[in-house]
Amino acid sequence: MDWKTSLDWYCSGNILDEEDLQILENQYQQIIQNRIFDNSFELAPKHICNQTKIPEESTWISAIAIVLDRLRP
Repeated sequence: MDWKTSLDWYCSGNILDEEDLQILENQYQQIIQNRIFDNSFELAPKHICNQTKIPEESTWISAIAIVLDRLRP
């Protein structure tokens, strides 16, 4: 799965395995280290924001950070 699919999978009530968590972690680290500027800064869909309990119109990277904080404190 790619990182968006992994995040959507989690927000649909499924459990992420270690490989999916690593995909999210890699995406997050690449963005933080300014290696990539893809669609991570686009607004996440409403259902992703609602499931991660972040304000609507938050970015994908915000949703990734919240999920990683929950699953890898």
